[in-house]
Amino acid sequence: MLHRIIGPVGAGKKDRLKEKISQSFAAGKEIFLLVPEQATARYERDIIALLGNGAGERVEITNFSRLPDVILRKVGGIADKALSDAEKKLLLFSCMKKLSPAPEALELRFDADSVDALFAELEELRLAGLDAEELSSLCEKDAVPQETKLLLSDLALLRGAFRKTLSSFGDAAEGEELRLARVLRSLPFFSGCHVFVDAFWDFTFPQEKLLKEILSQAESLTVSFAGDPAAPHLFDKPLRAARRLKKMALEMGHEVRDEVLSPKENGEISFLKSRLAGQGKPQTAPPSAISLTAAESPLEEALYLANQIHTLVKEGARWNEILILHRNEEALPLIALCLEEEGIPVFSEEKRPLLASPLARTLLLALRIARRKAGREELRAYVKKGVFICPEEEKFLLDAYLGAWNIHAGLALSEKPFQMNPDGYLEFTEENRNELKKINLAKETAFAPIRRLAVGLEEETIAGKISALFRFLSEIGAEKILFAQVQEEKDRGNFAAAGELGRAWNTLLSALDEVASVLGNETCGGEDFFALLSLALSRSLPGEIPPGQDRVQIAPLGFVRPENSRFVFLCGMNAGVFPASGGKAGVLGHREKEMLAEMGYPVSTGEREIRNEYFLFYQAIAFAGEKLFLSFVSSASDDEKKHDMSIFLKRVQNIFPALKMNIFHSHSALPTAAEQGFSYALRHWHEKGEGERWKQHFLQSEGYAARALGVEAARAFQKESFRLEKNLPYEGKDARMSYSRIEKYS
Repeated sequence: MLHRIIGPVGAGKKDRLKEKISQSFAAGKEIFLLVPEQATARYERDIIALLGNGAGERVEITNFSRLPDVILRKVGGIADKALSDAEKKLLLFSCMKKLSPAPEALELRFDADSVDALFAELEELRLAGLDAEELSSLCEKDAVPQETKLLLSDLALLRGAFRKTLSSFGDAAEGEELRLARVLRSLPFFSGCHVFVDAFWDFTFPQEKLLKEILSQAESLTVSFAGDPAAPHLFDKPLRAARRLKKMALEMGHEVRDEVLSPKENGEISFLKSRLAGQGKPQTAPPSAISLTAAESPLEEALYLANQIHTLVKEGARWNEILILHRNEEALPLIALCLEEEGIPVFSEEKRPLLASPLARTLLLALRIARRKAGREELRAYVKKGVFICPEEEKFLLDAYLGAWNIHAGLALSEKPFQMNPDGYLEFTEENRNELKKINLAKETAFAPIRRLAVGLEEETIAGKISALFRFLSEIGAEKILFAQVQEEKDRGNFAAAGELGRAWNTLLSALDEVASVLGNETCGGEDFFALLSLALSRSLPGEIPPGQDRVQIAPLGFVRPENSRFVFLCGMNAGVFPASGGKAGVLGHREKEMLAEMGYPVSTGEREIRNEYFLFYQAIAFAGEKLFLSFVSSASDDEKKHDMSIFLKRVQNIFPALKMNIFHSHSALPTAAEQGFSYALRHWHEKGEGERWKQHFLQSEGYAARALGVEAARAFQKESFRLEKNLPYEGKDARMSYSRIEKYS
């Protein structure tokens, strides 16, 4: 039997699901609960609190990605590793290179973003039932325009080559979820069980296959969907998934029972949710639970968040009751840094790219230097930020020498020592000679491993080149440095940073191993290998479960399941659609997708994407228990009264015509805490009044004096940065060695 629970966010679906789980447990049934990955820990606590410690024996709480591991570990077959999406992208890259430049209509590009977009599009076509043969048959239809026929023909060529490549890996190319679905056809694993699936709004093709097998075995399957049948436009995506599941159950001869929960309208935020579909009259009174603020820059918007959060905490809020959602995840690092420097503890639930880690950057810079492709600034970047064992003083002297004599990659990799005077065209002194010895020691430490890496990269096979990279990592002492950094972070009590360093190391080694395992026997030139490695390192680090500490949570929209948020900040609501589009659209445009949809192949279209955005917006405001703060960046001045607003902000103003827009300027937000005061002092260092008062306060403060003096030193060199990460050694000698973590974002 299939039991569907349908209701909007906040209607009580989770409580209803827990009631049914409690009933099944009391009846002595074995229970499986599938939940979103980031909600697993929370559900484990809730179920134990509901059912007691005995729940561990009969209740299995997991998610779709871990379900194959849970089942195959019990029945066998766990050792059969499936190809990951990252490995499939490497194979797609190889197919593209072998076909290039033949498919002219596709205009194949080999950067990581383009390969990601093309892979996602090929997956979309596969799930829509468009294999190579179907694409080729469409090219023969008169209704298809000639230019579209050329595009589909080339796409069929690539799709066929990619499928042939994947088929050479046998079952490994199938994916763990599809493989598990196939195993379950002859294994009654869920027989007699009650299976529950929480609050999903869509299913992938493999997940639907799994649900079909579960439905055929389990005594009952209960699935909750975030939706409202009265607003089908707003909830198009989850309601479509609910309809597909119902159709599947009926075709299999199962009974379907529906339970529709009514939306709760008990405040201004609920009023906003219920009016998003365009029904009902607007509220004429000014809302007290919803605010709208414009800032003049992303940094000003981040400072506005800090100011409001401090105010909420003073009024009794806890950090973990505050949630910040942004339409564009590229803005999250700036917000996180700004809040940290304002004394606000944060947990940033973002996709952290491996390429942003120091070790991945070191590897790619070393490759460019080894191939003599690096510019002079890249040489200096490697010396400054590269991960290799070298005293800080020697690094500084080498960096200054490279800049003074404009050293190129060939000279840096030469076995001959540097001969020029560190002080330029002046007479050598004994001090110069001692300094030059240190510089040449640093030169060998930094560049000798790259010189040997260049020899290793002459190997013809990809496996040989990967081996050279592993030798290089060993020679520069990367592992030793990394574990020393991890220990330093732990000693400071910064366990989140220590964990991220460890995940970056493991992900890097896994990425190199995957390249060798799937493409190791192929040959590859230097330029292609660099592009291949850039693709392999373009992935994100594994997700981190939010810790239980009291922190403000920051996340991109649609990427979070908060537990108890009372206050939600929805940021970055600039002109255009909401949220911002993540990545490129691939090779098929909206016109081609609409045409394929009309011909019976349901690929995502522009209309569906807009509906999905409406749903994500609804979901975001539904997280707000007490108050919703909307903010955006606008370059308009106060006098112009013209601020660019997204279609959603305009919709909010139509629902609340009396909603007043606030204009935020950081100079109007006086500090209320020491941490705020330091940032305020840096922004208004030379201003009389409050700026001067806080400046003197921190110059006399033992904890802040060094940082404050560092700011003064940087300003003396006309460096326009107001936050310093730390005072580096010898920074008084070269202003370029003083830098800010924040300035690259602002």
